Amino acid sequence: MKKIALSATLVWLLCTSLLAFADEWYEGGTLGHVDGHEWLAASEENKLASAGEYLKEKFDNGQLNSDYYSGMDVSSVDDLRPHAENLVRYTEEAVDSAKGGSLSYIGNSLDLGYMMMVNNIDVAK
Repeated sequence: MKKIALSATLVWLLCTSLLAFADEWYEGGTLGHVDGHEWLAASEENKLASAGEYLKEKFDNGQLNSDYYSGMDVSSVDDLRPHAENLVRYTEEAVDSAKGGSLSYIGNSLDLGYMMMVNNIDVAK
């Protein structure tokens, strides 16, 4: 009985320590430079992480579109999460609208989504 309790405790400690090293919401995305086919096939978690990494890189390099972000309090990468969720939505709309054509012609889906987001272009209308 003691061995079972000890084993269960060790498993719990291992799982807890692994969770402590889990990626942030904006880490681990693999869609930084993919076309429309790969974007559509990806999980929502991967899309959000990829959008977060994309915006974090722009934030870290001072490249966020100043017109779009003016008046918004963006002082850390965590402030970018709602914008990353928006970027996912805009990228989805851009890729969905291109379904009739060749999705491989969409070079970087996130670049297209970002351009649409900061210029407030909504293809769903």
